[in-house]
Amino acid sequence: MRDEFPAALKARKSLPILQCHGDEDMVVRVTWGMGSHELLKGTMEDVTFKTYEGMQHSSCFKELKDVSEFLLKHDIGMPSSKL
Repeated sequence: MRDEFPAALKARKSLPILQCHGDEDMVVRVTWGMGSHELLKGTMEDVTFKTYEGMQHSSCFKELKDVSEFLLKHDIGMPSSKL
């Protein structure tokens, strides 16, 4: 896939993207996450990368809060009739 990117990109360039990563992740290294972030920044208009101190390959309250705020900010979520 990396040989085909970004030519294979079909998403609209304004699609907001939030990338979250723990700085102690030993499964997917934070440098790999940063590398994909740099690649996305070159093709997309709204890319955010957040790093969480002490977080491994998991999640934390701060990350979940940031994701929730991101979804609300971009009006992304389930229709209210589904809640």
